[in-house]
Amino acid sequence: MRIEENRSDGKVKVSNESKRKRRQKKLLPVQRLYKTCKEVFASSGPGIVPSPEKIQTLAAVLDKMTQADVGLRPDMPFFDSKQAPIITYLHLHECDKFSIGIFCLPPSSVIPLHNHPRMTVFSKLLFGNYAYQVI
Repeated sequence: MRIEENRSDGKVKVSNESKRKRRQKKLLPVQRLYKTCKEVFASSGPGIVPSPEKIQTLAAVLDKMTQADVGLRPDMPFFDSKQAPIITYLHLHECDKFSIGIFCLPPSSVIPLHNHPRMTVFSKLLFGNYAYQVI
């Protein structure tokens, strides 16, 4: 960090580099996820899988995310087990390179096995549990 102290007004000036680093540290988890996706998928396209290093970088960001980071709680209407299990999708971002969204699944809801052709998919379970069945 560079600090310039030779100012006539006696104030200390912090360099732009220090300000940039502080801003980077203050990113909210969803902002960090967006920024990481933007970097990981910058040179990707349909059918192109990111390098193992980039996959690890994105996985590390997802590993740290919690339900509070995206403003979800188990007591929200999306997850009410007394109602018919309606799956809700919360859209966060979409561009030509990647999309970010959250599926809210009530207890006992089911998503059939399906494919995502020419896509690399990362998933994160924020709370609850899941089971999968191989047929």
